Amino acid sequence: YVLVVKSSDAPPYLVLADDTKMDSASHAYDFLLQTEYGDGTGGRPSELNTWSTAQNPLRVTGGKGGLLDVFVVNPAFGSLGKASAVFNTDKNGGASGNSDGNNNRLKLSISAVDPQWFMALFPYDSQITPPSYATLSLSQGYGARMQFASAADYAYYGPGNSIQGSGVSGSAKMAWARETGGLPTRYAFAYATQFTKDGRQLLQVTGQPAHVSTDGQALYVSSQSNSYTVYGPSINSASANGQNLPVYKAGDYRLATMTPPATCSAQGGDACSPAES
Repeated sequence: YVLVVKSSDAPPYLVLADDTKMDSASHAYDFLLQTEYGDGTGGRPSELNTWSTAQNPLRVTGGKGGLLDVFVVNPAFGSLGKASAVFNTDKNGGASGNSDGNNNRLKLSISAVDPQWFMALFPYDSQITPPSYATLSLSQGYGARMQFASAADYAYYGPGNSIQGSGVSGSAKMAWARETGGLPTRYAFAYATQFTKDGRQLLQVTGQPAHVSTDGQALYVSSQSNSYTVYGPSINSASANGQNLPVYKAGDYRLATMTPPATCSAQGGDACSPAES
């Protein structure tokens, strides 16, 4: 599972989860991350990337000065073997004249039963300040916080579709939320039916698990469910599977549904007022 976080109020980055499933036995696993060429072989420029693996986040420094942080949330950083080595991706070593050259590849190793991989990948350069990273303690699932200058991002992964702990209770495979001034302004959920953070319910789905996201203005849904109640004082439109979905106001919440609320049979009522900009 990959979540691409991209908005105007913070730099873009990736959240990656890998739900490894093998059997009930312990096996040796390697997580490999291939970076760009090169060391001058195959006619490529000499721009070999270098890895720093001593602490979390892992960091790659590009031959042209770009950087990438790899913040490992799970497995526990101390349980991983960490190494980088030059590797050539060509099956025939470039003998055909179509060489990609040598690359500096990261390898994270662990012996475990079905390890769950969860990490954030943050690319940047000298003009961008990376966030501070923290692992959250959850009783079910895994969580991380990325603290930017003006916002805090929270990312969660629930291999069993359950995320519990650190003020969070939800039924979702993945969840992400951005808070500005202590209030959620953007969020995204995958395979979710409900999610509550710090006592505030962000999502309630009536029906099947759904993919739900918002940029704070519009709500986007991919599901066959009946209705979606979401926190979003500024949400004024919604779409489900590419089709417009009516939205009704209820204080700071929005009800997106093809079936008008029962209160709309009476005269007036906040929930009967369409959410319009």
